[in-house]
Amino acid sequence: MSIKHSSKAQIDILVVDDTELNRQLFSAMLKKMGYLVRTAADGLIALNAFEEKRPDLVIMDVSMPGMDGFEVVRKMRASHPHWFPIIFISANTSNEHVVQGLEAGGDDYLFKPIHFEVLKAKVETFKLRLIMLEELQRQRRDLLNYSVRSKEEGAAAYEFMTHFTQLNRINDPQVQFFMKSAEIFSGDLIAFARTPDNRLHLMLADSAGHGLTSALSVIPLTQPFYQMTLKGFEITSIARAINRHVRDYLPLPRYVAALLVSIDAETRTVQVWNGGCPPALLLNDDGTTILHRFTSKNLPLGVLSPEEFEAAPELYSCDTLSANLLMCSDGALEVIIPPGELINHDELLLRAQQQESLSLFDSLQSVLEAVLKGNSPQDDVAMLLVNLPSRQEKNATPSHFESRQWSNKLRTDEELAAFEMEWDFSILLSATQLKRLDAVPFLLGVAQQIEGGKTSGPLFLIMSELFNNALDHGILGLDSSLKNDPDGMEKYYETRTERLADLDTGQISIRFTKEKSANTEQLLIRFKDSGPGFDYQSLRLSETSDSHFRHGRGIFLLSSMCKSLEYRGNGSEVTAILEI
Repeated sequence: MSIKHSSKAQIDILVVDDTELNRQLFSAMLKKMGYLVRTAADGLIALNAFEEKRPDLVIMDVSMPGMDGFEVVRKMRASHPHWFPIIFISANTSNEHVVQGLEAGGDDYLFKPIHFEVLKAKVETFKLRLIMLEELQRQRRDLLNYSVRSKEEGAAAYEFMTHFTQLNRINDPQVQFFMKSAEIFSGDLIAFARTPDNRLHLMLADSAGHGLTSALSVIPLTQPFYQMTLKGFEITSIARAINRHVRDYLPLPRYVAALLVSIDAETRTVQVWNGGCPPALLLNDDGTTILHRFTSKNLPLGVLSPEEFEAAPELYSCDTLSANLLMCSDGALEVIIPPGELINHDELLLRAQQQESLSLFDSLQSVLEAVLKGNSPQDDVAMLLVNLPSRQEKNATPSHFESRQWSNKLRTDEELAAFEMEWDFSILLSATQLKRLDAVPFLLGVAQQIEGGKTSGPLFLIMSELFNNALDHGILGLDSSLKNDPDGMEKYYETRTERLADLDTGQISIRFTKEKSANTEQLLIRFKDSGPGFDYQSLRLSETSDSHFRHGRGIFLLSSMCKSLEYRGNGSEVTAILEI
């Protein structure tokens, strides 16, 4: 169709009549009305004219020699799929004739003789319909184009969101998760990664609402979580950084409820920061008993300013139990169950226990899927289950400790002479810096510079262990035997936090020296603290102490990774030598 606006000159009309006088009469009247007019003397000429250029409107005489008007119209309709108005004209006024014309494809019927005003009214009516049809077709094209663009943009946005949240790349044998969004995009976010010292960090975030707007709100959380976890930051620092990101990047009043978790398999401790999410549940091995509820004690991320924000996590020690940590967004606990009630943690676990021969995670997922029945939930659903395997009892002196004994013997003159120094630098940390410093990422940064950007290997673990020993035992005076009590880990960390907050004096000196000989390169790492030291001689003699004791074992671990481990003086100075 060629109509672009309502100008009459744009309407092209084809008049078909075998009488010259009638063609002239119609042509004169229509031109007077302002329309473009073409004429045809018979059906064959009309069909040729129609194929050459389809008119906007056809006025068709019925009685013509050879091919009558009904047959011509049927051929026109058959050759063109889109509608255009056709008006039959005839001297035959019988109802049967009119019905035959309408069945052939006509839209109206005029009887001869034709009156100017009647013809004008008919044509004007169809002109308005043509304009409306053109507008509808334009809108339809716009909608189709919009639909195509929306799908393309949606696919690109989905790919971007998947890449940015790294959901398609995260994987950990201890973690299983289930997600189902209310729309294409989910406002729930799951993330987990390992620190350089193998602590497992997890995050479950739930932005208000759902859909693309909600999904965009969780983007500021991913970058600090992954980057800071890979650098070894504690979840307290990660929570502060994410809160700042949400405040800086999201328009008010957007906020994000979140669960941040740090699991240390070695010490069997779980740290949880809960800001506005349903409680995280620590369950026994089969999920039949709730060992602890990590309830929300904080406001969601983005609500408080950095100065007001409280990042202290809740700490729980699992000791030797085999356990599971269950985390759910509120969408997982807001699915409707008959007779119109909301499911809760207890109901979810009860129904999961009824799922025979399924694992705990599969049982929980089966319950949620059965409730949803394949439908989209009213809110985004996210569920995450983390397995905490039971502690494996070990011998007092594990096999990897037996190969090398630690000592306080200094190197001989011959050993010193065999090496020459390549470089040497030192760092002095005061009490003020120790209170504010995130030790693990700080040491990792040093390790990366020394090892050419690598974040793995023994160097990080050695420096981390030496720093924690110097700070916790040398400066803060903490006794590792506290950890042996059933609730010892909680008491240990609480005491550590209190003493570090009150720290006014004390310092730790760290010195790194790289040496090389004809065929060996080694790194000397020296830590010296201002504390009173400890009886390292008696500790060296107690290598066969009970295996369940947690204190003292860090020194034996260091000795297994170092070429030598040398304590000096009162024990406040230690040198570790690492071959590189």
